[in-house]
Amino acid sequence: MLSEEHINQILSNIDICFNRTYELLSLNLVVNQNFTGWRQFLGPSDSVGVFGSACGLTTLCAINPKDSRLIAQIVKYLKSIQLQDGSWDSPTILPDLGLTTATCHCVMALKSAGLPANDKHLEKACNWLISNIQQDGCIGNYAGDKNQSFISTALTIRALKCIGLNQFLPEINRIIGRIVSFKNDDGGFSQDKGISTIHHSSVALLALSNLESLISNTSRIIEESYSYIIENISFGQNIGRDIDYVELKGRRAMLPYTYQTDGILLQALLTYKNAIYDENIFSLVSYIIESQKEGSWEHQTIPGKKPSWAIMESIIGLKEFYIRAEKNKHFISIEIDLKRLEEKIDRNEQIISESSEKLSGLIFNFMSLWPIFKYRYIIVTLYLGSIYMFIRSSFGNLASYSDYLATGVAIILCCLQLFSGFTNKSDQ
Repeated sequence: MLSEEHINQILSNIDICFNRTYELLSLNLVVNQNFTGWRQFLGPSDSVGVFGSACGLTTLCAINPKDSRLIAQIVKYLKSIQLQDGSWDSPTILPDLGLTTATCHCVMALKSAGLPANDKHLEKACNWLISNIQQDGCIGNYAGDKNQSFISTALTIRALKCIGLNQFLPEINRIIGRIVSFKNDDGGFSQDKGISTIHHSSVALLALSNLESLISNTSRIIEESYSYIIENISFGQNIGRDIDYVELKGRRAMLPYTYQTDGILLQALLTYKNAIYDENIFSLVSYIIESQKEGSWEHQTIPGKKPSWAIMESIIGLKEFYIRAEKNKHFISIEIDLKRLEEKIDRNEQIISESSEKLSGLIFNFMSLWPIFKYRYIIVTLYLGSIYMFIRSSFGNLASYSDYLATGVAIILCCLQLFSGFTNKSDQ
């Protein structure tokens, strides 16, 4: 049973996770007179990365928003490296090329740090993102990319939403159509209409959340996507990645941050109404807590490293869970017990229904044979009489028992004959 005491223990373990991650961020902070931030894979370094700093800033704001001095330093650094067109590149991977994923994460990081929606850096970034929306609503991985990217398209919606729904509603509406085109018949999502995955479905669910009241049909799509995830849910999503490459003017490099994580799955599930009362949520949270190693979450495709984005996604998910669980912990155990009871009742009703159907089938089969039986009672009587005479003549010591047996059989046959008579009258 999930008691309030158990919930408090989970919340306490999340606090421990936060403290470990904060210590990890502090130990791996790269400080220079020109910049302060983190690498994409946390560790000692003489340089910092856009992805590492953006993800680190978002993480820091979630676990220790009171560290205003450090937050201000990271904000200053991210502002200083914004490109003239409003985007962010990846200086260590693809310098001077505006990347959709980098720009989206910088927008979300700066907004989490408290920058207002009308901040000039955020406005330039949003204008750049909007300018990259193609006619069909698709968004590429970088400036001028005419290919479609499911991850970049979904991430753009998240970035624009964090600035303001009403402000970018027309643009969001255009992108929604492209996101929905990745939906499969089973309710899940996939890259390029392939086989549905939990990862792509989670990314879509995050993008579409909180849009139900603004865009028609979104509620149904969210419902189907959530159902797909719950029906196919499995933990340990830090196992794969969508590999995209940039090939431009002789440059070829793999785009960063296209990885699957348990943190994204948790965030996606928490967007759903009343999800906090689902036991799957608590199981996933427990798994994420247990899989933390020295403040980080390892990704199986890059073992031994401390990816900033995996840390960020897990921390954001745990933070959202913490807030909602703390607020509703008095009711969670009751709701889950009620849900268990409802499921038990449903199972019992199903068993009763199946049993009733089987019994009805047996009765039907018996009644269909009854016309044969009722006309053959004389043969049955003669047959039983033969057995009776054989017993009396062959086993004298059983004669008294055979009398009792014969009497009982006679009574049963009389009852059957009477029943047959009543059935004939009712048929007439």
